[in-house]
Amino acid sequence: MSFNWWDAFLLAIGFLIIFFAYGYWESGYFKRRGMKNVPFELPILGNMFQHILGREHFMGAIYRVYDAFPNERYVGFMQVNRPFIMIRDLEIIKKTTIKDFDNFTSHILNIDENFDPIIGRNLLFITGDKWKDMRATVSPTFTSSKLRNMLSLVDQTGRQIADFYLDKMNEPEHKKRGFIEVEMADTLSRYTNDVIASTVFGLVVNSLTERKNEFYNMGVKTFDLGGVQLLKLIVYFAFPILIKISGVQFLGKNLREFFRNLVLGTMKNREKNGIVRPDMIQLLMEAWKGSLKYEGSHNEETDAGFATAEESTIGKRTVKRQWSENDIVAQAVIFFVAGYETSKTLLCFVFHELTVNPDVQKKLQIEIDELISEKGDALEYTDLMKMKYMDMVVCEALRMWPPVPGTDRKCLRSYKLPPPNDSTNEGYTLQAGEGIWIPICAIHHDPKYYPDPKKFDPERFSDENKGNIDPLSFIPFGSGPRNCIGSRYALTITKTIIFRILSKFDLVMIEKFFYHHKIRTYSISGK
Repeated sequence: MSFNWWDAFLLAIGFLIIFFAYGYWESGYFKRRGMKNVPFELPILGNMFQHILGREHFMGAIYRVYDAFPNERYVGFMQVNRPFIMIRDLEIIKKTTIKDFDNFTSHILNIDENFDPIIGRNLLFITGDKWKDMRATVSPTFTSSKLRNMLSLVDQTGRQIADFYLDKMNEPEHKKRGFIEVEMADTLSRYTNDVIASTVFGLVVNSLTERKNEFYNMGVKTFDLGGVQLLKLIVYFAFPILIKISGVQFLGKNLREFFRNLVLGTMKNREKNGIVRPDMIQLLMEAWKGSLKYEGSHNEETDAGFATAEESTIGKRTVKRQWSENDIVAQAVIFFVAGYETSKTLLCFVFHELTVNPDVQKKLQIEIDELISEKGDALEYTDLMKMKYMDMVVCEALRMWPPVPGTDRKCLRSYKLPPPNDSTNEGYTLQAGEGIWIPICAIHHDPKYYPDPKKFDPERFSDENKGNIDPLSFIPFGSGPRNCIGSRYALTITKTIIFRILSKFDLVMIEKFFYHHKIRTYSISGK
């Protein structure tokens, strides 16, 4: 059959007609249901078109939807080709994520564990009773009692970073200049990588001296979201059936085998040689055997700081389910995937704010110095978590720059929402399969809850002021039983590296590089 340009032209025209006809029908989704919505830029890509092109940050897209109808309790928008209801009202957030949680127990994106046995079996994607059982199984690994034992591993990595730059300062070139130019994003990325390697997988690495170690390289590959990986994410979300048909898994074969061999190999080696180490591999081994119990103290929910996400009764149950090797590997992998990028992002913004707000930095250094003067250089979990100004700084960074700007929930059964505004008595009825979106970053920047929200002001979280904060207006780790299980862990590794760096150094911005910092020695005795 000869190629006919006219037929190709007609085919292209037909495709465009179908494409825009679908877009026109899609654009009326919320109008047909009597709800206000933000017009989208392009069919199929919805309100995420500018973000996908790299012209707009994801947080910018959320702000745009949140600010479009300030008098509405919720509004409609399209995330790629999926309709979502963005909830703007705190009481509705409370109802959907806490009071009526049984109708919103899972996220929109579910990956079949039979198709992808690693990604599909972790806490982020499993659903129903299996999620409840796994949450209860894994929750004890993140209690303060377990983190107390784990702090020595975290602090060892923090000291590694500080000692590395102290040694650099003693080199003739830097000693003469009195400072070192440091790419803080790279440094904090390596710190987070090494902490997770140690506390989750039982590996001792130093990515500042061994810059191309295997664990760091595998982490870089895991979080390379450009090109093919970005396309996978979009297709996973928009057309999951195509992923199943193609057989493409999110983690490549080499990454899957690396993590599987690492976790199972470490477990078998410890079992064979009777090795015990205070890390998450050890705790997962206990969970696998059913011997891991939830050991929460009376002040467990807040002892890691004001931002700590409260564990629900679901996470405190006793579970007798038998888990497979893939289940255990999947949890170790999600600890890495969920913990690495979010912790690194939080740390980058904390250090940026400390640099551009030298008065805050100085006040925090005084608190650190006072603790060292009183207790010495050894860092204890209880002392770290009792540092009030440290917690205020971290909370304000989480408010301004939440590492996860928003989260979703899937409606499981028909659910009637309250009226969207005061001028109507009729509420929207969510249908099974529809999603709601909790705009964490937009709520954190709403002047209704935080006056002058663009100002970095740790005093918002002082003892005198934090009582005025509505708990649902500060949700950096999510809300309800499906909140972030690792909030204490994240707060621990964040506060530890802040403590170690600021006890030795000042941070000064280099004007020509927004994300570069100049570190100079900080003399404790000379103050």
